[in-house]
Amino acid sequence: MDEGQPDPWVTVKALAAAQADVVSRKQLYGAGLTRWQVLAQLKARRWQRLGDQALCMHNGPVTD
Repeated sequence: MDEGQPDPWVTVKALAAAQADVVSRKQLYGAGLTRWQVLAQLKARRWQRLGDQALCMHNGPVTD
């Protein structure tokens, strides 16, 4: 992480909180996460896919 740049995890957590824990891959990459960081969260089952581009930032039930 470059000095002066926000921590991507802080940015992602704030974004998720504002969107009911649903974010797009584009938003995650724009915040500074790499494809591999996203895949690691999915593989560890901390997050779950909601479609090709949407992710839920928790592994519990998804409700309306």
